[in-house]
Amino acid sequence: MDHAALTREACELLRTATTLRQEGHWSESVDALGRATALIRQMTDAMDARRREITERVEMCGVPRPVVLVVDDEGGVLRFLTRVLVHAGFDVLSATSGPEAVTRYRAWTNIGLVLIDVQMPDLWDGPRTFAELKRIAPHVRAVFMSGSGDRYSARDLRELGAVRVIPKPFPDPEELVSALRTLLR
Repeated sequence: MDHAALTREACELLRTATTLRQEGHWSESVDALGRATALIRQMTDAMDARRREITERVEMCGVPRPVVLVVDDEGGVLRFLTRVLVHAGFDVLSATSGPEAVTRYRAWTNIGLVLIDVQMPDLWDGPRTFAELKRIAPHVRAVFMSGSGDRYSARDLRELGAVRVIPKPFPDPEELVSALRTLLR
């Protein structure tokens, strides 16, 4: 099975797990998450080899790779997005909270785009994190990942300065990659 098919299947399992969890079917949700994790692990070896190949080619050309800062408090989602984006040729920094995102942003000067989950625990949700990043660099560009039930609408997020709002769970990771590539041109 090819990478795109495995990715779609893993996303479908993650959507199923989320739905089952919301409906209170915990054991079925855990089972679906386990199967999604197994698929993601299956893709890891192939993606690592592909990443090394792409990295070598880019380094030979001296072309800087786009850097994306991914901010999500859910570790599984963060690892999944990191692997998908690295496989697609992006350099990825990750953060599990708003304060960590601010620290990473200050440390790196070449972040082209920030991919932020809207809902995160504590006082540092996605919009708060974005506001803090804009204080550091008013030109920062953010793509928000928004699930159903978020208290901010897509319109609210665009009014805050988001360049794009992407539904979560993701319909197709390849669409996400394509959108990020377009925004980084």
